[in-house]
Amino acid sequence: MAFVVAALVAAGHAWSIPSGLFLDDHAHYRQLREGDWSYRSAVAAARLGIVGDVMDLWSRQETGLRFYRPIAFWIMRAEYTAGRWNPAVMHGFSLAWHWLGAMLVGMLAWHLIGRWTWAGVAACLMAVHPGHVVTVYWIACQTELMATAFILLATLSYARYAGWWRARGQRVLSAPQADGAAAGELSPPDGSQAASAGAAAGRNGAWLALALAFYALAMGCREHAIMWPAIIVTGDAAFGAERRRRLRAYALAGLLAVVYLLARQQALHGFPLPGRPYLMRPGDPGFARYIVDKLIYYMIGVFAYVPVLPIAGTDYFRSHPGTFYGTFAGVAVTLLLILSGAHARRPLLFLLAWTAVFFVPLLPVFASMHHLYLPSVGAVCLLAAGLAVLAGPSGGPRRVVAWVLAGVNVAVLAGFAWGFGRTYTGATRVEDVVVRDVIENGRSLRDGDHLFFINLPMLAYYAIPAIENATGRHDLHGHVLTVSPWLLRMEKPAALRRLDDRTIELTAPPGAESFGGVAGRTLLAVMGFTDAFRTGDCLSASLFDVEILEADTDGIRRLRFRFRESVDSPRFHFFFGSPVRWAYPVFGKP
Repeated sequence: MAFVVAALVAAGHAWSIPSGLFLDDHAHYRQLREGDWSYRSAVAAARLGIVGDVMDLWSRQETGLRFYRPIAFWIMRAEYTAGRWNPAVMHGFSLAWHWLGAMLVGMLAWHLIGRWTWAGVAACLMAVHPGHVVTVYWIACQTELMATAFILLATLSYARYAGWWRARGQRVLSAPQADGAAAGELSPPDGSQAASAGAAAGRNGAWLALALAFYALAMGCREHAIMWPAIIVTGDAAFGAERRRRLRAYALAGLLAVVYLLARQQALHGFPLPGRPYLMRPGDPGFARYIVDKLIYYMIGVFAYVPVLPIAGTDYFRSHPGTFYGTFAGVAVTLLLILSGAHARRPLLFLLAWTAVFFVPLLPVFASMHHLYLPSVGAVCLLAAGLAVLAGPSGGPRRVVAWVLAGVNVAVLAGFAWGFGRTYTGATRVEDVVVRDVIENGRSLRDGDHLFFINLPMLAYYAIPAIENATGRHDLHGHVLTVSPWLLRMEKPAALRRLDDRTIELTAPPGAESFGGVAGRTLLAVMGFTDAFRTGDCLSASLFDVEILEADTDGIRRLRFRFRESVDSPRFHFFFGSPVRWAYPVFGKP
């Protein structure tokens, strides 16, 4: 299993090695490198800037997103240090964490299904699930990989303490008979030996201590790991545990969660929560519908391998409700068929609960593919269990069909993961090209300079930290004048006119209006612009004034900027995005 899973991890995700840093990675890289090994520094390294924090948008300033993940960032600092701050080495660590997570999924599935071969299928599905591409490729998401590994270790340790695996009837498949087992087939220990081993393990409080230690590490890596006590409660309900052991474990896990929350409150000076569109609050209009649709979207993401895209995905399904709800109906029918055919249903209900439990804290949050990683543990084990149910406890045509389906699934998913990875690395090139254009074609930068971007691609909004990391400059100030309506680059030419030494005017062609489309509306919501711009609106920023000359519901077609000093100021650098050049230097003297 170890070699097969390693081969699949390499086949599906090897392109991540040279992909470098992207978006949030730049902030973490700089914060870790400029920090130290102190607790305060580990907490501070988890902070993420957003548009309006990383770069100013018409003087709308945001405080960014603050998280409490000191364990993850201590580990990441150790990895960066061991790799001499080479991003390629960090991607290698991500692959190792992903391999470990897949192997631990295989161990969990081995106990639940009752066959190491089908457990291997679960591990393989975890390794190549296309929903995991961003989590593996993006260094910033290494926190998710760590939290998942620690949660799995905590669960396996608690299972030993509570004696979950003692009864043979608690597995999806009945134990193989001598005349029906395939050659080399293994099954987890059971019978009287397992009972005595489980009792001995249960009496040994070291397993509980180990489980709680892994739980604490997981919470120090990712916030939604706090839901783990619900996993052991559902596991005890599914597999059984002595009342005394349950109460002791629940009390200690609850106490640990409270200590974590208090530590988080003290470190972050409260419980800072972002606004829309990052977080939908219960009082917001359409909250219930949003939560239901988000759950459906994530369910079809983990069970039907549908890509979860932050903006385009939800917008697409909102306009195609038949496809959206029809796909979910197919997932629901598949799950019912798996449940109806299993030898024991409790393990499958436990796996379904696993997925649901870890989805709960993520539902009000902005949709993102990396949210699927920890919940997908239950999903891939369920899918492997379904194939095991189809194969049955003995040989025959059903077994052949099941193995053909398993092979096709793993092979096709590996191809999907490889393709999605190539797409991801292509998207990261947007940022690379913008940074390259600024450094190679613009004037020399000095500490404290101001960089103004016209038609900036949204995927390059972290260009300032990237430029600082590449040039060694500090305290550069980025300002977004307009954003491209497309994620990658401008696809239609806009017109830029210089009216005098302090005034410029920008005209967008039809279909390329500034702050139009899904990306534009999302950006305006992030920055707190609740109403659409109208012709004649005027806004004042710190370095310039903005006048909207022509606008409608599609966006802004023409606008004028008047700066407080000459656009040729040596501390000003202007970059214009077009279909030809993504950041072409304009104005100023060479």
